[in-house]
Amino acid sequence: MSRKRIPARRAAETFTFSHCYPGAGPREFTAAVGYYPDGRIGEVFVHLVNGAEKLVTVDAHDAAIVLSIAIQNGANLKQISESMLRDEDGTPHGFLGSLLDAIIAHG
Repeated sequence: MSRKRIPARRAAETFTFSHCYPGAGPREFTAAVGYYPDGRIGEVFVHLVNGAEKLVTVDAHDAAIVLSIAIQNGANLKQISESMLRDEDGTPHGFLGSLLDAIIAHG
């Protein structure tokens, strides 16, 4: 399947979510999700709220780019989410798992 680029003008939704890195307190993020005209998710942007931590910001930004490209090439968000490393109670270990859970919850 070839990449389906999202239109320049599109509907979008912005929301906040948190992720708790091992050995650290939770961090708050803002996610913006852009939609294709048919309502499918087409892109994701992420920013660390009070983003003074450069490495966390870079990792979050890069994860959103890769997720956006995967979506635009037909990847299934639920399948990706289910593949993420999690605790026994289902809590994601990594940032991407928390992002995917937040997107699915808002979808």
